[in-house]
Amino acid sequence: MKRLLRVLGWILGVLVVAWVGACAYLAMTHPRVTFTAEELARPATSPEGLPLGHGHVVPPARGREHQRLDALRGAAGDDRAG
Repeated sequence: MKRLLRVLGWILGVLVVAWVGACAYLAMTHPRVTFTAEELARPATSPEGLPLGHGHVVPPARGREHQRLDALRGAAGDDRAG
């Protein structure tokens, strides 16, 4: 039992040293991201230009694809709504 605890202690120690080393490496090699006051003042937008926090609702499919999915749901025995 004592040997197992010693081995687990060594493993934990190695993981801690590896974590600290990885953090130090990333802190040294990756520059800090800074923003100007103007960038911080304007509202944030998503890459598509939609304001963040506004969900984009995709309308449900219609036509053959919709019918095929309904048939698959029925074949699988899944009668939950949409």
